[in-house]
Formats: sequence, C-alpha cells, structure tokens
Amino acid sequence: DSENKDQSRRRNSRGKTYFELAKDVAYRASVVLFNRLVPILNRKEVFHFDDCLLLRNADKAYFFAGPYYFRYKYGSDKIDADKPVYYIRERWKGIWLDGIDASFNTKFVLPIANDYNNWSHPNKLYMFKGAEYIRYDIISDKADVGYPKAISLNWRGLWSSNIDAAVYWKNEKVYFFKGNQYIRYDLKKDRADVGYPKLISAHWPGLWANGIDGAVNWENGKIYFFKGEEYIRWDIENDRID
Repeated sequence: DSENKDQSRRRNSRGKTYFELAKDVAYRASVVLFNRLVPILNRKEVFHFDDCLLLRNADKAYFFAGPYYFRYKYGSDKIDADKPVYYIRERWKGIWLDGIDASFNTKFVLPIANDYNNWSHPNKLYMFKGAEYIRYDIISDKADVGYPKAISLNWRGLWSSNIDAAVYWKNEKVYFFKGNQYIRYDLKKDRADVGYPKLISAHWPGLWANGIDGAVNWENGKIYFFKGEEYIRWDIENDRID
C-alpha cells in the first residue's frame, strides 16, 4: 500500500532507505556469528540499526532499523525467521510504527503476582523515541495502557528527548547515552544519580566517545555496544572492554 511504499523510501542520514538498512543488517547477521558481527570484506556500504533488545524468555534478540526489525536467535547464532525483515506493526502492539531510539529491559521472571503496576517490574520493556517513552509488558505482549508518555514527566534527571542508547546494568542501574555524554539512572530511587551527565570519554576507556547506536545486556556478564559497522563487548564484572 502507499504507506508501506512511503516508509520504504524514507532514508536516514547515511542515504539508504530503512528497508535497505534492515536487509543489510539481516544479511550480515545471518552469515556472521554474533561474536563476529563485523563488516563483510567485500561489502563496503555502511549499515546501521537503531537499537537492540533481548528477550531471554524467547531466546531472541531484536534489532530495529526504522519501521523494520529482525529477530536474532543468539543460542544458534542465526536469524530466527522465515523472512529476514519484519514490519514493527507485525509484532509490537502499541509502539511507534517508524522505529525506536533506545530501549532496555530488566531480567525476565515468571509472574508471581498480578501486580504489573511497579514500573521497574522485570517483565517490562522500556522504549524511547524522541521526547516520549513506552512501557511494554512482556507477559501480555503489548504496550501498557496510557502510553506513550513524555520522558520529562517521569524520568527525573534524564534528558527529555533523543536518547541514543540505554542498557540495564546490574544492581537496578540503567545507563543512558546521548551524544558524548551518559547518565546513570537508579531504578529503585527512580531518578538519575547525582553528578550526571558525564562524558563518555572520561569514564568508558576504549568505548566510542560519541554517537553510540545501541546497547544490549546479553545476560551473560557482557554488554554489547554498537556503532555503525562495529561492536564492542564490555565485561560488567571487570568494568572494561574484553
């Protein structure tokens, strides 16, 4: 339909349509093991995706590029799909149809109560786009009622828009990245820690100093950061690059 065609023709800052980007990411990930997700030598174009999130209960990671996403089955290191690219609207109920900027989720646990009102409940995903965020319920597989909401209303001390990446760390901390800065957010206190934002270059040796595309906690003691054609694996326990 005309909506699909319009979205397929949209181009990001690198001059490629989001559909071209999504196909390229899917191609690369399907022929290269995740721990070798690097440029194919004979392919010189730059690929880019918006964010990645992991659902441990489904044994899958989800990569987003504009209005598209693909599923990556990390246990077998391959694309988990009959087709390489899906529209967001095919799977993600109640979120933006044209992509996300950043997301994070805490560890998945089986529900032990009917109380899903705690915003830091581990069966929730948090997605950010522009000046808004959405809380997504993993159990019911849809956005919670009343979302999206303004970031500025509920995230004390966080930037009010255009977050580049977010990742759940440990001890109820989430790190948010924007440009050349980052903020550590305390989920229990529901506010940014004192003294933030700080410069990435001053506290993350070896990590890119600006413009991180995405980040994901692989729930094995490692964090993966992505930018353009590259990724960096960070060891949580030792707090440094592998």
